[in-house]
Amino acid sequence: MPGVSITWQGTPRDASWWNGSIVGWEPFQHYLCRPDPFENPFVGCLSLHPPRQKGRYSLKILAIEWSQRQRSLALGELTSEKGLECLASVILEGIHDAALWDAFERWSEDFQLDAAEIQKVVVGLGPGSHAGVRHAIAAAYGWHLAKGCELLGLSSALVLACQAMDQRGWESIHVAIDAQRSEAALLSFTKGQKEGSIDQEGLTRFGPLESFKEAAACGGIVASQEMVDRLRSIGVADDQLLPAYPEASWLMKVAIEQPSTVRKGPILEPLYLRKASFVKAPPITAVLPLSEVSPDREP
Repeated sequence: MPGVSITWQGTPRDASWWNGSIVGWEPFQHYLCRPDPFENPFVGCLSLHPPRQKGRYSLKILAIEWSQRQRSLALGELTSEKGLECLASVILEGIHDAALWDAFERWSEDFQLDAAEIQKVVVGLGPGSHAGVRHAIAAAYGWHLAKGCELLGLSSALVLACQAMDQRGWESIHVAIDAQRSEAALLSFTKGQKEGSIDQEGLTRFGPLESFKEAAACGGIVASQEMVDRLRSIGVADDQLLPAYPEASWLMKVAIEQPSTVRKGPILEPLYLRKASFVKAPPITAVLPLSEVSPDREP
């Protein structure tokens, strides 16, 4: 059969005898209904794909970005001929995890894609919504256990900075994130020496959002729509503000173009704005008095 290769224990075999019958399958392989021609009692193995030419490659990537209220999912393909191409993406407001996975089911039909073909899963690690990030990590880890794909994690703030650099051309970018406790966090980034690269500058700063007004004088500020509206109300110019959320399509792009910023799995942890610290409560040592038992009542 042209374009079909038969192997058994690593040795090529003639495929002219195959009648198309299949007795079992694994990803990318099918076991055939014929004893091995070299007196082996088992069956041969059919490769579903013809051998690739040397130096060529193609892999599918799934990106999950759930660190903010606006959540997104993206499917991409990385090839030696075209580089990275985003095949499809979906963005939803609020918590709609089921709707995001429904989108993946539609993509599977549109692109005739099997879940086992996903070779890399990239997750946005925050900082942001702790619940959203943990849900994304759990989903990616489940995929890894079921399909054996590679897990990668990336800072969602870095992705936002890259989006802002591409859209506005800013060389200095400040990412503002709600830090709770009536505070905001400011992470600063600058354009790197390598083309398309970006570096984080200094430590994360905390304070009331209004205290970061001066940051707009030395770079643009990217934040959620609500935070942008507050900054605009205290006099920050529109050309120094960009309302945006990290997108899964950009998460995938940054992971491929800036591999030094990627955290490799399978164990991934959320990125917190503040160091998580939990203090164990001391045990209760108070002794409660025993209630008196009436002599007429059984103890």
